[in-house]
Amino acid sequence: MQDDEFLAIILRSSIGFKYNVRLCNQMGIIDADYYNNDKNEGHIFVALQNEGSEVWKVKKRERFAQGIFLKYFITDDEKDNLMERKGGIGSTGKGGVN
Repeated sequence: MQDDEFLAIILRSSIGFKYNVRLCNQMGIIDADYYNNDKNEGHIFVALQNEGSEVWKVKKRERFAQGIFLKYFITDDEKDNLMERKGGIGSTGKGGVN
């Protein structure tokens, strides 16, 4: 992944429409520096929430989410605030060094 990209994790639309299942955080954002740091091996977790009235289980090899690489921009004044990641999930902006 390039430094100016992120990976968006989005539920496949058929899962939401057919079963009323959602991603707990609605859309996952994986930063380019998520992998290969002190506290993270790069595992991507997907948490699901069943809002439907029936039990729904993810079957082995079933496609229930998709990843899309997207570019992003930052403002000029934000460039001074970029920090090195020191952790995995939820670590952006915490405990890093400028």
